[in-house]
Amino acid sequence: MNYGLYIATSGMLTNMARLDVASNNLANVNTVAFKPDTVSVAQRDPVTVEDNLPFEDSNRLLEKLGAGPWPTKNSISFAPGAPDITNRPLDVALTSEGFFVVQDGGPEEYAYTRDGRFTISDESLLVSATTGKPVLAEDGRVIRLDITRDVTIHEDGRIEQDGGQVARLRVRGISDLTQLHKAGENLFKLDENLADPDSLQTRVAPVIKQGALEQSGVNAISATLAVTSASRAASGATRMIQYFDGFMDSAINTLGRVS
Repeated sequence: MNYGLYIATSGMLTNMARLDVASNNLANVNTVAFKPDTVSVAQRDPVTVEDNLPFEDSNRLLEKLGAGPWPTKNSISFAPGAPDITNRPLDVALTSEGFFVVQDGGPEEYAYTRDGRFTISDESLLVSATTGKPVLAEDGRVIRLDITRDVTIHEDGRIEQDGGQVARLRVRGISDLTQLHKAGENLFKLDENLADPDSLQTRVAPVIKQGALEQSGVNAISATLAVTSASRAASGATRMIQYFDGFMDSAINTLGRVS
């Protein structure tokens, strides 16, 4: 097999991964509190190293060229977005670090989000308006509110109705953000393989703005340029594959022909 074909294919797959991520970021430019992804790229090891075949016959000169790029685990930018004023009392924006905590299944199963679109369910629970999952209070319990009364949510997360405190929103930081992964519906979860995921939770002093929502972390111009760049790079790698395919065709059907 043509070694250049392998390298071109590696480049095509890497840039297709970049295109997928950039396109997804661009599609979420208006999604509340969306956190953009970035593709991390590493140098791919030669086959003898990658497959642990040190005694395999190989062309050492070609291996010095490397084996092209390779996409690795995506990284997530958790930089806070600017608040967008909505004046809806159950919309809240975190302008500090941390995440709201919602119940995701059983009593001890959690998910994290910065999407502050909340509503009151038919069971009088404060829930995420997009997922229906109960929003948790500082003490870990669900929050019950009277739908007929005004709600005031203070900067520190205290929730009041008729001048009395009902609960305090649970806001937690994560000491190692690389352990968070996207779980869909604008939610994040900790890696299930962690020995003690709760140990990564940290208490933070939240700064919450009622009547506002955090904007998407995607910059529309940068995301558009990223889509264009990845698309061009993927197309260029595809053309290189076609060139190598043409070279091999000529080598087999022309140069390799026996008169």
